[in-house]
Amino acid sequence: MNRHFLILDGLRGIAAVSVLVYHGGVGMKGGFLAVDLFFVLSGFVLAYSYSGRLAAGMTFWSFSLQRFIRLYPLTVVGTLAGLLTLLAHNLSHVEDSYSLGELSRLTGLSLLVAPSLSGSSFAHEVFPLNTVLWSLFFEWTVNIAFGVIHGALTTKRTFALCMFGLAGVLLSGELGGNMPQNFWSGFPRVTFGFFGGVLLHDLWRGQTAAWMRLGFWPAAGAILLLLSVDWPIWAFPLAGILIAALILSSARGQVTGIEAILCAQLGALSYPIYVLHRPVQYFVDAAMKRIGLADWSRLDVATAALVTSLVGFGVLRAYDEPVRAWLSAATRATADRRRMFASRQLDQ
Repeated sequence: MNRHFLILDGLRGIAAVSVLVYHGGVGMKGGFLAVDLFFVLSGFVLAYSYSGRLAAGMTFWSFSLQRFIRLYPLTVVGTLAGLLTLLAHNLSHVEDSYSLGELSRLTGLSLLVAPSLSGSSFAHEVFPLNTVLWSLFFEWTVNIAFGVIHGALTTKRTFALCMFGLAGVLLSGELGGNMPQNFWSGFPRVTFGFFGGVLLHDLWRGQTAAWMRLGFWPAAGAILLLLSVDWPIWAFPLAGILIAALILSSARGQVTGIEAILCAQLGALSYPIYVLHRPVQYFVDAAMKRIGLADWSRLDVATAALVTSLVGFGVLRAYDEPVRAWLSAATRATADRRRMFASRQLDQ
């Protein structure tokens, strides 16, 4: 990520916190659109980071491995955190506990990033242990698709894919993907968002509408306003246009000093906050009830945001970054050994 995109980092962090507030039920009625913002940002950043490398001969295996290293360590943490909440439920609600067999099945599916299309006895989501993992399934899926078809993508074809996804969303009549009954509508949703982001990268690279430029604070205000509106499905195209304009103009903005540090930290924490906020909210809610503050919903959400940020920071520094660094180093070492072996074979 180069310096031009620090503002996008900041927006990603704000969007992650907005999802937490949305799930807390005290505001951000359009917080569900944060997922679509994530999809668009993913398309933009992956096109920037990998288009040149894929065109230069980067293999699909290498691309997939790098995406695995980026996404999977926190997927494991999100799964185990969700499992922990249900084990805690079993201890405190013995009469209404969940079977270890079902928990084991759902844990295995979640670790494989595979949806449970039948739901479960305790939740109706396709990832019952930690509902937010549904969007990671679609992120994995569209990343793989991008790696496969990248060589055939042109601006016109990318636009066609984007419009195909939008048509699918409007025909389905909802923004789905997280529930068994709307799971399949998640495919056009991620297609629209991700390839819309790839298209935005083409526009950014071609200096289209170069006058569009936003600083961090105007962009932050715009994203908060956007996510505070409860968008009906018929207005989703308008929301998509506004997200696109916001990302394109923010990608051209630059920040320095304290703003740059803030944006970088928000970006670094966005993924941990997103993956961990539901389990943390469960424990914060339980603690609030125990001390008699169950009706203080705003305090509940504020506490959950603070605790999630602190836990997310700890997980990022103590686990995610070291694991990703180790996996990257191991991958490079394996590649070096393969090249050395191949060179020896040629010499013989």
